[in-house]
Amino acid sequence: MKAEALNLVQGLSHPCADIYISYKDSHAISFEMKFSLVVNGFKNDIEVTFENPATFIWENESYSQIDLPDVLPKCSKTFSDCVYPFIEVKNSEWLEKYEPISSAYSDSKLRQYALISMNDLVMVLAAEEPKIKVLNEIA
Repeated sequence: MKAEALNLVQGLSHPCADIYISYKDSHAISFEMKFSLVVNGFKNDIEVTFENPATFIWENESYSQIDLPDVLPKCSKTFSDCVYPFIEVKNSEWLEKYEPISSAYSDSKLRQYALISMNDLVMVLAAEEPKIKVLNEIA
């Protein structure tokens, strides 16, 4: 299993504090990543939306039951001890379990995305790349 940082937002190399989950409709799920809560961090929050995800799993960071690669990309500069918030996980057992099911319904190959905050871990399996929206700065 291998992890690669995804540069989804220009200039972002900061950790995320929390992740909020919301369903847009029966075919989309969104995650609001709360970067603005981190002191001296990225000033805007980010909404990450997955259209037609195969599945997702959420976990409080303290449980540590979801498998992650041993080596994870880190943020830069002041936050170099923190894990980078947007990661693609490759060659995981979880992804391998879903690939045969997904290929029966779609020609697109599933990818495993990890959204990581100081308090949450979200894994998403989706064939489509996520849509990113930078939210207004919180006063």
